Amino acid sequence: MKTVRRTLSLATGGLLALAPAAAMAEGASRALPAAPDAFVVFSCTLAGLAGLMLVAALGWLYQQKRGLHWDFQADASHANDHH
Repeated sequence: MKTVRRTLSLATGGLLALAPAAAMAEGASRALPAAPDAFVVFSCTLAGLAGLMLVAALGWLYQQKRGLHWDFQADASHANDHH
């Protein structure tokens, strides 16, 4: 009986979740059409993000190669050892 109730409630929930989608499918789309230069904008954004990631990766590699590590965020429990 428990599994029947669970299955019935899952099916009812699924149908109720799809009801707004069915209602919206009947109406006209309110979405704007894509701009003619949308591909160029997307490409420039993607290239910019890739370039930014490349610069960050090169900075990290430089830091690792030079051993530029600082402990400004390290555990403070050993900071007052000299007192």
